[in-house]
Amino acid sequence: MFFNYEDDRESDYFCGSLVLIAISEDSKAKTYDVVDGQQRLSTFILLAKVLATLYSERLTEESKDYLQESLNVRYGKKDRLNFNAIGFNSKKDFQYALTSFNDAPASNNKNNYLKNAICLKNYLKKKEIEDINDFIEWLYFKVVFITITCPDADKMEKRLVTWFKNLNKTPLEYLESVEDFYNAYCEVLEMQDRHAHLLSYKDDDYLCVILCASLLHRYSDQDIEALKELLVKFYYQDWVAGKTKSTREQTCCNIINALKEKKSVEDIASIVKKYLNEKNITQDFKRSLQDSNLYTKFYFAGKSVKKNSWLRPILILVEYFMSDDPRPKRIEEKNDFHVERILPQKPTLSSQWAKDFSEEQRELYTHSLANLTLLGGNKNTKALNLDFKDKKQIYMGEEIRLSKKKTFRVMTCYKMTIDIAHHYTEWTPKSLEKRKEELIEIIESALEL
Repeated sequence: MFFNYEDDRESDYFCGSLVLIAISEDSKAKTYDVVDGQQRLSTFILLAKVLATLYSERLTEESKDYLQESLNVRYGKKDRLNFNAIGFNSKKDFQYALTSFNDAPASNNKNNYLKNAICLKNYLKKKEIEDINDFIEWLYFKVVFITITCPDADKMEKRLVTWFKNLNKTPLEYLESVEDFYNAYCEVLEMQDRHAHLLSYKDDDYLCVILCASLLHRYSDQDIEALKELLVKFYYQDWVAGKTKSTREQTCCNIINALKEKKSVEDIASIVKKYLNEKNITQDFKRSLQDSNLYTKFYFAGKSVKKNSWLRPILILVEYFMSDDPRPKRIEEKNDFHVERILPQKPTLSSQWAKDFSEEQRELYTHSLANLTLLGGNKNTKALNLDFKDKKQIYMGEEIRLSKKKTFRVMTCYKMTIDIAHHYTEWTPKSLEKRKEELIEIIESALEL
Protein backbone atom coordinates (compact mmCIF):
# COMPACT_ATOMS: atom_id res chain seq x y z
CA MET A 1 0.00 0.00 0.00
CA PHE A 2 2.72 2.48 0.91
CA PHE A 3 4.55 1.62 -2.29
CA ASN A 4 1.45 2.67 -4.24
CA TYR A 5 1.28 5.94 -2.27
CA GLU A 6 4.87 6.75 -3.26
CA ASP A 7 4.61 5.52 -6.84
CA ASP A 8 1.14 6.51 -8.04
CA ARG A 9 -0.83 8.41 -5.42
CA GLU A 10 -3.24 9.90 -7.97
CA SER A 11 -4.87 6.51 -8.60
CA ASP A 12 -7.11 4.53 -6.27
CA TYR A 13 -5.49 1.67 -4.36
CA PHE A 14 -7.65 -1.45 -4.26
CA CYS A 15 -7.34 -3.10 -0.86
CA GLY A 16 -9.48 -6.17 -1.37
CA SER A 17 -13.08 -7.05 -0.61
CA LEU A 18 -15.35 -7.17 2.43
CA VAL A 19 -18.03 -9.86 2.38
CA LEU A 20 -20.91 -8.93 4.69
CA ILE A 21 -24.16 -10.62 5.77
CA ALA A 22 -26.94 -8.46 7.18
CA ILE A 23 -28.05 -9.86 10.55
CA SER A 24 -30.24 -7.05 11.97
CA GLU A 25 -31.61 -3.62 11.20
CA ASP A 26 -33.37 -0.90 13.16
CA SER A 27 -34.23 2.73 12.53
CA LYS A 28 -30.71 3.89 13.39
CA ALA A 29 -28.28 1.30 12.08
CA LYS A 30 -27.71 -1.95 10.23
CA THR A 31 -25.60 -4.74 11.74
CA TYR A 32 -23.53 -7.11 9.63
CA ASP A 33 -21.46 -10.23 10.13
CA VAL A 34 -18.11 -9.81 8.42
CA VAL A 35 -17.66 -13.11 6.60
CA ASP A 36 -14.40 -12.10 4.95
CA GLY A 37 -12.23 -9.08 5.71
CA GLN A 38 -12.09 -9.03 9.52
CA GLN A 39 -8.30 -8.74 9.51
CA ARG A 40 -8.37 -5.85 7.02
CA LEU A 41 -10.81 -3.90 9.17
CA SER A 42 -8.94 -4.48 12.42
CA THR A 43 -5.60 -3.62 10.76
CA PHE A 44 -6.96 -0.32 9.46
CA ILE A 45 -8.25 0.60 12.91
CA LEU A 46 -4.84 -0.24 14.40
CA LEU A 47 -3.17 1.84 11.68
CA ALA A 48 -5.41 4.80 12.56
CA LYS A 49 -4.42 4.49 16.23
CA VAL A 50 -0.70 4.22 15.43
CA LEU A 51 -0.86 7.28 13.14
CA ALA A 52 -2.78 9.29 15.74
CA THR A 53 -0.23 8.41 18.42
CA LEU A 54 3.03 8.72 16.47
CA TYR A 55 2.21 11.98 14.70
CA SER A 56 -0.07 13.72 17.20
CA GLU A 57 1.93 16.96 17.08
CA ARG A 58 2.02 17.14 13.27
CA LEU A 59 -1.61 16.37 12.47
CA THR A 60 -4.06 18.94 11.16
CA GLU A 61 -7.53 19.06 12.72
CA GLU A 62 -8.91 17.44 9.58
CA SER A 63 -6.49 14.49 9.86
CA LYS A 64 -7.32 14.10 13.55
CA ASP A 65 -11.03 13.94 12.70
CA TYR A 66 -10.47 11.20 10.09
CA LEU A 67 -8.48 9.09 12.52
CA GLN A 68 -10.82 9.66 15.46
CA GLU A 69 -13.81 8.58 13.39
CA SER A 70 -12.04 5.26 12.73
CA LEU A 71 -11.33 4.84 16.44
CA ASN A 72 -14.89 5.40 17.70
CA VAL A 73 -15.80 2.04 19.23
CA ARG A 74 -19.47 2.82 19.82
CA TYR A 75 -22.32 3.65 17.48
CA GLY A 76 -25.06 4.93 19.75
CA LYS A 77 -25.53 2.27 22.41
CA LYS A 78 -24.02 -0.53 20.29
CA ASP A 79 -20.46 -1.71 19.80
CA ARG A 80 -19.29 -0.58 16.40
CA LEU A 81 -17.10 -3.68 16.01
CA ASN A 82 -17.80 -6.91 17.88
CA PHE A 83 -15.25 -9.73 18.09
CA ASN A 84 -17.43 -12.40 19.68
CA ALA A 85 -17.39 -14.68 16.65
CA ILE A 86 -13.63 -14.54 16.20
CA GLY A 87 -12.32 -15.84 19.50
CA PHE A 88 -12.73 -15.77 23.26
CA ASN A 89 -10.00 -13.20 23.95
CA SER A 90 -10.11 -11.28 20.68
CA LYS A 91 -11.92 -8.21 22.02
CA LYS A 92 -9.55 -7.90 25.01
CA ASP A 93 -6.51 -8.50 22.82
CA PHE A 94 -7.63 -5.85 20.34
CA GLN A 95 -8.31 -3.24 23.03
CA TYR A 96 -4.96 -4.00 24.65
CA ALA A 97 -3.20 -3.55 21.31
CA LEU A 98 -4.88 -0.15 20.85
CA THR A 99 -3.82 1.12 24.26
CA SER A 100 -0.44 -0.55 24.78
CA PHE A 101 1.33 -0.94 21.42
CA ASN A 102 3.72 1.90 22.26
CA ASP A 103 4.94 0.23 25.46
CA ALA A 104 4.39 -3.52 25.36
CA PRO A 105 7.07 -5.86 23.92
CA ALA A 106 6.10 -7.93 20.87
CA SER A 107 8.47 -10.83 21.50
CA ASN A 108 6.91 -14.02 22.83
CA ASN A 109 3.49 -12.36 22.87
CA LYS A 110 0.53 -14.38 21.63
CA ASN A 111 -1.55 -11.26 20.96
CA ASN A 112 -1.45 -10.98 17.17
CA TYR A 113 -3.22 -7.62 17.20
CA LEU A 114 -0.43 -6.24 19.38
CA LYS A 115 2.21 -7.70 17.06
CA ASN A 116 0.51 -6.05 14.08
CA ALA A 117 0.31 -2.68 15.82
CA ILE A 118 3.99 -2.79 16.81
CA CYS A 119 4.93 -3.83 13.28
CA LEU A 120 2.98 -0.84 11.89
CA LYS A 121 4.63 1.50 14.39
CA ASN A 122 8.14 0.31 13.52
CA TYR A 123 7.45 0.48 9.79
CA LEU A 124 6.11 4.04 9.96
CA LYS A 125 9.06 5.17 12.06
CA LYS A 126 11.44 3.71 9.51
CA LYS A 127 9.62 5.31 6.55
CA GLU A 128 9.88 8.85 7.98
CA ILE A 129 6.90 10.17 6.01
CA GLU A 130 7.49 13.82 5.18
CA ASP A 131 3.88 14.97 4.77
CA ILE A 132 1.87 12.78 7.12
CA ASN A 133 -1.35 14.76 6.53
CA ASP A 134 -1.09 14.15 2.79
CA PHE A 135 -0.66 10.42 3.47
CA ILE A 136 -3.72 10.34 5.77
CA GLU A 137 -5.83 12.16 3.18
CA TRP A 138 -4.69 9.61 0.56
CA LEU A 139 -5.47 6.76 2.98
CA TYR A 140 -9.08 7.89 3.46
CA PHE A 141 -9.84 9.01 -0.09
CA LYS A 142 -7.81 6.69 -2.33
CA VAL A 143 -7.71 3.33 -0.51
CA VAL A 144 -10.87 1.49 -1.52
CA PHE A 145 -12.66 -1.75 -0.67
CA ILE A 146 -15.26 -3.62 -2.65
CA THR A 147 -18.15 -4.57 -0.36
CA ILE A 148 -20.27 -7.60 -1.17
CA THR A 149 -23.42 -7.52 0.96
CA CYS A 150 -25.83 -10.44 1.28
CA PRO A 151 -29.27 -10.03 2.93
CA ASP A 152 -28.78 -13.22 4.96
CA ALA A 153 -26.76 -16.44 5.05
CA ASP A 154 -29.37 -18.55 3.25
CA LYS A 155 -29.66 -16.06 0.42
CA MET A 156 -25.87 -15.90 0.15
CA GLU A 157 -25.67 -19.65 -0.42
CA LYS A 158 -28.50 -19.51 -2.98
CA ARG A 159 -26.83 -16.60 -4.77
CA LEU A 160 -23.57 -18.53 -5.10
CA VAL A 161 -25.44 -21.51 -6.56
CA THR A 162 -27.19 -19.15 -9.02
CA TRP A 163 -23.87 -17.61 -10.08
CA PHE A 164 -22.32 -20.99 -10.85
CA LYS A 165 -25.48 -22.16 -12.64
CA ASN A 166 -25.84 -19.04 -14.82
CA LEU A 167 -22.17 -19.05 -15.72
CA ASN A 168 -22.53 -22.74 -16.60
CA LYS A 169 -19.47 -23.68 -14.55
CA THR A 170 -19.06 -25.72 -11.41
CA PRO A 171 -16.91 -24.52 -8.49
CA LEU A 172 -14.44 -27.27 -9.41
CA GLU A 173 -14.00 -25.75 -12.87
CA TYR A 174 -13.07 -22.43 -11.28
CA LEU A 175 -10.52 -24.20 -9.11
CA GLU A 176 -9.06 -25.78 -12.24
CA SER A 177 -8.75 -22.30 -13.79
CA VAL A 178 -6.95 -21.07 -10.68
CA GLU A 179 -4.58 -24.02 -10.94
CA ASP A 180 -3.92 -23.24 -14.62
CA PHE A 181 -3.11 -19.64 -13.76
CA TYR A 182 -0.84 -20.76 -10.91
CA ASN A 183 1.08 -23.05 -13.27
CA ALA A 184 1.43 -20.25 -15.84
CA TYR A 185 2.61 -17.87 -13.12
CA CYS A 186 5.28 -20.35 -12.01
CA GLU A 187 6.40 -20.72 -15.63
CA VAL A 188 6.77 -16.93 -15.90
CA LEU A 189 8.90 -16.84 -12.74
CA GLU A 190 11.17 -19.53 -14.16
CA MET A 191 11.90 -17.70 -17.44
CA GLN A 192 15.67 -17.19 -17.73
CA ASP A 193 16.26 -15.05 -20.83
CA ARG A 194 17.48 -11.44 -20.71
CA HIS A 195 14.09 -9.96 -21.58
CA ALA A 196 12.44 -11.87 -18.73
CA HIS A 197 15.19 -10.69 -16.38
CA LEU A 198 14.67 -7.08 -17.43
CA LEU A 199 10.91 -7.33 -16.92
CA SER A 200 11.47 -8.75 -13.43
CA TYR A 201 13.05 -5.46 -12.29
CA LYS A 202 9.76 -3.63 -12.94
CA ASP A 203 7.17 -4.03 -10.18
CA ASP A 204 3.91 -4.17 -12.11
CA ASP A 205 1.05 -6.67 -11.79
CA TYR A 206 -0.05 -6.22 -15.39
CA LEU A 207 3.28 -7.57 -16.65
CA CYS A 208 2.75 -10.94 -15.03
CA VAL A 209 -0.90 -11.10 -16.14
CA ILE A 210 0.10 -10.34 -19.75
CA LEU A 211 2.73 -13.08 -19.79
CA CYS A 212 0.40 -15.56 -18.08
CA ALA A 213 -2.30 -14.75 -20.66
CA SER A 214 0.11 -15.53 -23.49
CA LEU A 215 0.80 -18.95 -21.95
CA LEU A 216 -2.83 -19.72 -21.12
CA HIS A 217 -3.95 -18.86 -24.65
CA ARG A 218 -1.33 -21.16 -26.12
CA TYR A 219 0.91 -18.72 -27.96
CA SER A 220 3.99 -20.35 -29.52
CA ASP A 221 7.41 -20.11 -27.87
CA GLN A 222 8.54 -17.83 -30.69
CA ASP A 223 5.58 -15.49 -30.18
CA ILE A 224 6.13 -15.39 -26.41
CA GLU A 225 9.78 -14.44 -26.93
CA ALA A 226 8.69 -11.67 -29.32
CA LEU A 227 6.07 -10.53 -26.80
CA LYS A 228 8.67 -10.29 -24.00
CA GLU A 229 10.94 -8.23 -26.25
CA LEU A 230 8.00 -5.94 -27.05
CA LEU A 231 7.10 -5.58 -23.36
CA VAL A 232 10.67 -4.57 -22.50
CA LYS A 233 10.49 -1.82 -25.13
CA PHE A 234 7.06 -0.71 -23.92
CA TYR A 235 7.76 -0.75 -20.19
CA TYR A 236 11.31 0.61 -20.23
CA GLN A 237 10.51 3.52 -22.53
CA ASP A 238 7.51 4.30 -20.33
CA TRP A 239 9.61 3.95 -17.14
CA VAL A 240 12.47 6.18 -18.30
CA ALA A 241 9.96 8.73 -19.64
CA GLY A 242 8.62 9.07 -16.08
CA LYS A 243 5.07 7.86 -16.71
CA THR A 244 2.88 6.31 -14.02
CA LYS A 245 0.92 3.08 -13.83
CA SER A 246 -2.38 4.91 -14.40
CA THR A 247 -1.05 6.36 -17.67
CA ARG A 248 -0.35 2.95 -19.24
CA GLU A 249 -3.16 1.01 -17.52
CA GLN A 250 -5.62 1.09 -20.42
CA THR A 251 -2.92 0.00 -22.86
CA CYS A 252 -2.11 -2.98 -20.63
CA CYS A 253 -5.79 -3.95 -20.60
CA ASN A 254 -5.92 -3.63 -24.39
CA ILE A 255 -2.92 -5.98 -24.66
CA ILE A 256 -4.59 -8.56 -22.40
CA ASN A 257 -7.82 -8.39 -24.44
CA ALA A 258 -5.81 -8.81 -27.65
CA LEU A 259 -4.16 -11.94 -26.21
CA LYS A 260 -7.56 -13.36 -25.22
CA GLU A 261 -8.68 -12.82 -28.82
CA LYS A 262 -5.51 -14.56 -30.08
CA LYS A 263 -4.35 -11.45 -31.95
CA SER A 264 -0.85 -11.59 -33.44
CA VAL A 265 2.19 -10.06 -31.73
CA GLU A 266 2.27 -7.57 -34.63
CA ASP A 267 -1.24 -6.44 -33.69
CA ILE A 268 -0.15 -6.05 -30.07
CA ALA A 269 2.88 -4.04 -31.22
CA SER A 270 0.45 -1.67 -32.96
CA ILE A 271 -1.34 -1.13 -29.63
CA VAL A 272 1.98 -0.26 -27.98
CA LYS A 273 3.05 2.05 -30.83
CA LYS A 274 -0.23 3.93 -30.60
CA TYR A 275 0.33 4.52 -26.88
CA LEU A 276 3.95 5.62 -27.35
CA ASN A 277 2.94 8.08 -30.07
CA GLU A 278 -0.11 9.53 -28.32
CA LYS A 279 1.74 10.13 -25.03
CA ASN A 280 5.03 11.30 -26.61
CA ILE A 281 6.79 8.54 -24.66
CA THR A 282 9.78 8.06 -26.96
CA GLN A 283 10.63 11.78 -26.95
CA ASP A 284 10.46 11.93 -23.13
CA PHE A 285 12.47 8.70 -22.89
CA LYS A 286 15.29 10.14 -25.02
CA ARG A 287 15.19 13.43 -23.12
CA SER A 288 15.63 11.67 -19.76
CA LEU A 289 18.68 9.74 -21.02
CA GLN A 290 20.30 13.02 -22.10
CA ASP A 291 19.73 14.77 -18.76
CA SER A 292 23.04 16.03 -17.32
CA ASN A 293 21.70 15.57 -13.76
CA LEU A 294 20.37 12.09 -14.41
CA TYR A 295 22.07 10.51 -11.36
CA THR A 296 20.67 12.98 -8.81
CA LYS A 297 17.29 13.49 -10.50
CA PHE A 298 16.38 9.85 -11.17
CA TYR A 299 18.54 7.72 -8.88
CA PHE A 300 20.07 9.11 -5.69
CA ALA A 301 17.92 11.24 -3.38
CA GLY A 302 20.16 12.79 -0.74
CA LYS A 303 21.10 9.85 1.48
CA SER A 304 19.45 6.91 -0.24
CA VAL A 305 18.57 5.42 -3.61
CA LYS A 306 15.17 6.49 -4.93
CA LYS A 307 12.51 3.80 -4.91
CA ASN A 308 11.52 2.43 -8.31
CA SER A 309 14.42 4.17 -10.03
CA TRP A 310 15.01 2.99 -13.59
CA LEU A 311 18.73 3.83 -13.64
CA ARG A 312 20.18 0.53 -12.41
CA PRO A 313 17.85 -1.54 -14.64
CA ILE A 314 18.88 0.58 -17.65
CA LEU A 315 22.56 -0.03 -16.91
CA ILE A 316 21.79 -3.73 -16.43
CA LEU A 317 20.11 -3.66 -19.85
CA VAL A 318 23.35 -2.28 -21.30
CA GLU A 319 25.27 -5.06 -19.54
CA TYR A 320 22.97 -7.75 -20.97
CA PHE A 321 23.07 -6.36 -24.51
CA MET A 322 26.86 -5.97 -24.55
CA SER A 323 26.95 -9.76 -24.49
CA ASP A 324 25.86 -12.16 -27.24
CA ASP A 325 24.33 -14.48 -24.64
CA PRO A 326 20.49 -14.24 -24.84
CA ARG A 327 20.17 -16.16 -21.56
CA PRO A 328 22.60 -14.50 -19.14
CA LYS A 329 22.61 -15.06 -15.42
CA ARG A 330 20.23 -12.63 -13.73
CA ILE A 331 21.97 -9.67 -12.04
CA GLU A 332 20.57 -9.34 -8.52
CA GLU A 333 19.93 -5.85 -7.12
CA LYS A 334 21.52 -6.50 -3.73
CA ASN A 335 22.65 -3.97 -1.14
CA ASP A 336 26.27 -4.14 -2.34
CA PHE A 337 25.27 -3.54 -5.96
CA HIS A 338 25.66 0.12 -6.83
CA VAL A 339 26.08 2.73 -9.54
CA GLU A 340 29.57 4.21 -9.70
CA ARG A 341 30.37 7.73 -10.89
CA ILE A 342 33.71 7.42 -12.68
CA LEU A 343 34.47 11.14 -12.47
CA PRO A 344 33.89 11.67 -8.72
CA GLN A 345 31.60 14.35 -7.40
CA LYS A 346 34.21 16.00 -5.19
CA PRO A 347 37.74 15.32 -6.49
CA THR A 348 40.64 16.81 -4.56
CA LEU A 349 42.30 19.93 -5.96
CA SER A 350 45.58 18.03 -6.40
CA SER A 351 43.97 15.22 -8.41
CA GLN A 352 44.22 14.64 -12.14
CA TRP A 353 40.47 15.21 -12.26
CA ALA A 354 40.96 18.86 -11.31
CA LYS A 355 43.41 19.25 -14.19
CA ASP A 356 41.32 17.47 -16.82
CA PHE A 357 37.94 19.06 -15.97
CA SER A 358 36.92 22.64 -15.34
CA GLU A 359 34.24 23.26 -12.72
CA GLU A 360 31.65 23.81 -15.47
CA GLN A 361 32.62 20.52 -17.15
CA ARG A 362 32.30 18.64 -13.86
CA GLU A 363 28.79 20.04 -13.43
CA LEU A 364 27.93 18.92 -16.95
CA TYR A 365 29.33 15.37 -16.80
CA THR A 366 29.50 14.11 -13.17
CA HIS A 367 25.84 13.04 -12.93
CA SER A 368 25.30 12.21 -16.61
CA LEU A 369 24.67 8.74 -18.05
CA ALA A 370 28.09 8.66 -19.74
CA ASN A 371 29.85 8.88 -16.36
CA LEU A 372 28.05 5.93 -14.77
CA THR A 373 28.85 2.23 -14.52
CA LEU A 374 28.05 -0.78 -12.33
CA LEU A 375 30.08 -2.16 -9.43
CA GLY A 376 29.42 -4.92 -6.94
CA GLY A 377 30.95 -4.77 -3.46
CA ASN A 378 31.21 -2.47 -0.50
CA LYS A 379 31.67 1.21 -1.28
CA ASN A 380 34.90 2.92 -0.25
CA THR A 381 34.84 6.71 -0.53
CA LYS A 382 38.61 7.03 -0.64
CA ALA A 383 38.89 4.48 -3.45
CA LEU A 384 36.05 6.05 -5.43
CA ASN A 385 37.83 9.43 -5.43
CA LEU A 386 41.04 8.06 -6.92
CA ASP A 387 42.41 9.21 -10.26
CA PHE A 388 41.35 7.31 -13.37
CA LYS A 389 44.60 5.35 -13.74
CA ASP A 390 44.02 3.87 -10.26
CA LYS A 391 40.32 3.35 -10.83
CA LYS A 392 41.13 1.30 -13.93
CA GLN A 393 42.82 -1.25 -11.66
CA ILE A 394 39.68 -1.40 -9.51
CA TYR A 395 37.51 -1.89 -12.59
CA MET A 396 39.63 -4.86 -13.68
CA GLY A 397 39.15 -6.47 -10.27
CA GLU A 398 42.67 -5.84 -9.05
CA GLU A 399 43.52 -5.05 -5.46
CA ILE A 400 44.87 -1.55 -4.82
CA ARG A 401 46.65 -0.13 -1.79
CA LEU A 402 44.99 2.84 -0.12
CA SER A 403 47.58 3.16 2.66
CA LYS A 404 50.38 1.16 4.24
CA LYS A 405 47.88 -1.00 6.08
CA LYS A 406 44.75 -0.81 3.98
CA THR A 407 43.90 -2.32 0.59
CA PHE A 408 40.69 -2.28 -1.44
CA ARG A 409 39.11 -4.52 -4.03
CA VAL A 410 35.57 -4.61 -5.43
CA MET A 411 33.76 -7.93 -5.34
CA THR A 412 32.22 -7.84 -8.83
CA CYS A 413 33.28 -6.06 -12.00
CA TYR A 414 30.76 -6.13 -14.82
CA LYS A 415 31.60 -6.29 -18.52
CA MET A 416 30.61 -2.67 -19.11
CA THR A 417 32.99 -1.62 -16.31
CA ILE A 418 35.88 -3.82 -17.45
CA ASP A 419 35.46 -2.43 -20.97
CA ILE A 420 36.05 1.09 -19.64
CA ALA A 421 39.40 -0.02 -18.23
CA HIS A 422 40.39 -1.74 -21.48
CA HIS A 423 39.14 0.81 -24.02
CA TYR A 424 39.93 4.15 -22.36
CA THR A 425 43.42 5.38 -21.51
CA GLU A 426 42.05 8.57 -19.97
CA TRP A 427 38.72 9.91 -18.72
CA THR A 428 38.19 13.39 -20.15
CA PRO A 429 35.26 15.34 -21.63
CA LYS A 430 36.12 13.79 -25.01
CA SER A 431 36.01 10.28 -23.47
CA LEU A 432 32.64 11.00 -21.91
CA GLU A 433 31.15 12.21 -25.18
CA LYS A 434 32.33 9.02 -26.88
CA ARG A 435 30.87 6.78 -24.16
CA LYS A 436 27.61 8.71 -24.18
CA GLU A 437 27.20 7.85 -27.86
CA GLU A 438 28.02 4.18 -27.16
CA LEU A 439 25.51 3.86 -24.32
CA ILE A 440 22.71 5.71 -26.12
CA GLU A 441 23.19 3.51 -29.18
CA ILE A 442 22.93 0.30 -27.12
CA ILE A 443 19.88 1.49 -25.16
CA GLU A 444 17.97 2.91 -28.10
CA SER A 445 18.66 -0.07 -30.36
CA ALA A 446 17.34 -2.36 -27.60
CA LEU A 447 14.25 -0.29 -26.80
CA GLU A 448 13.06 1.56 -29.89
CA LEU A 449 10.11 0.15 -31.82
